[in-house]
Amino acid sequence: MSLVGMGQVHAEDLTYTQNFQNDITTLSGKSTATSMYFTKMDYWNVKKATFNFNYQVSQLADKTTSDITLSMNGVKFYSFRPEHKSGFQSKAVEIPLELVQGTNKLEIKGQILNKKDAKNYDLAQTPANWLT
Repeated sequence: MSLVGMGQVHAEDLTYTQNFQNDITTLSGKSTATSMYFTKMDYWNVKKATFNFNYQVSQLADKTTSDITLSMNGVKFYSFRPEHKSGFQSKAVEIPLELVQGTNKLEIKGQILNKKDAKNYDLAQTPANWLT
């Protein structure tokens, strides 16, 4: 194969995307968690690691009390609240390089709470508390 007009490509300019095996998962309940794994090859000189997270939260969820936390190899590094909108949302989160090892476990934990009324929140686990 020949590349015409491409110029020189340096190894340090390359980007590698690694998809997770179970890339679509639905989590149910008021407190949910899932884990995904990926491997960094020894010969890679990683300068930046980004987790591209596409998610959808139940339209019944209270976005002011619900939260999602990401951890890498047991170390929490990013938490956020879902935006005040329905449908799929996207978030690109930079993973601290000091947390990236050879074999990695990325964990997503969520607390998805439904609003019951202005002062009380439904903390019971129901099928309506979900994160995909």
